[in-house]
Amino acid sequence: MSDWMARDLHSALKVDRIGEAVGGGVRFLLVWLQYGKADIAYGLHANPQMFEMGLVQPANYLENLGFQVSDCAFLGSRCLVTEIKETFDTAAFAASFERGWAAYRDAGNHLAPCGLVKRSGEIEYEAYGDGHTAAQTNKLKESSDDIFSYVLTWIDTGNEKGWAFHYRPKHPPVSPEVGAALALIGGFNQLPECPQFDFEPCYWRFVRKRDQDRRSIWDEQLGYVHTQFDAHSTRFSPGLQPSPDGSRRDDTVRNVANQDLPTQSGDGTGVGGRKAHRA
Repeated sequence: MSDWMARDLHSALKVDRIGEAVGGGVRFLLVWLQYGKADIAYGLHANPQMFEMGLVQPANYLENLGFQVSDCAFLGSRCLVTEIKETFDTAAFAASFERGWAAYRDAGNHLAPCGLVKRSGEIEYEAYGDGHTAAQTNKLKESSDDIFSYVLTWIDTGNEKGWAFHYRPKHPPVSPEVGAALALIGGFNQLPECPQFDFEPCYWRFVRKRDQDRRSIWDEQLGYVHTQFDAHSTRFSPGLQPSPDGSRRDDTVRNVANQDLPTQSGDGTGVGGRKAHRA
């Protein structure tokens, strides 16, 4: 977690709203905050204005880009917020976000049933050991599509229990487009010799077994894991493919973060063609 996460992006000694734009059904507000004589920050606050009928929402995409859910004094009730640079261009970002959200939504509607869309408060896939070495390993299911073979295993190391999802490309190596999409989704690990695929390389993800509520006779997490695995054979590969317009989804989505969020510098202009700072 970066150092700025300890900083309050909703209150300071001096505060000014210096830019606003709308894109992808989200209202973006740029706020200038001064905490001291030489201590100035810029916060980008986002408030989704509509609820999508699909499986993913703009808030999922914002979290994927690094925005954090927070109570908000500017947009009312709650928002998603991130710190940005002085040179940030709110209008350009909103336009990029609209294009990126369209690509993310299309891919996300395929990948969400597989459990591969980040949502606030959910337990994410974790890496545990090498995802294969354990005191006990049981193969539970296997399936495939035109691009990947899939295996679901149960792993018990004695100290940790959970499920491993194994992915074996049918025609390795994967294409640059698929490789970039896997990197963008994140959380995939690789093992050079996977016993589930005759010791050929695989990608894998691990889901830790949570403590079950003793009042329940139904293991809810077990049902979720099996449902997510079953979706892979029809949903996973389509979610990695280029968008309907032929553009790479990872390029469209990644450009929003790389060009406009804090990891890269902007073009020096802010809202209305001026730098995003307060005199």
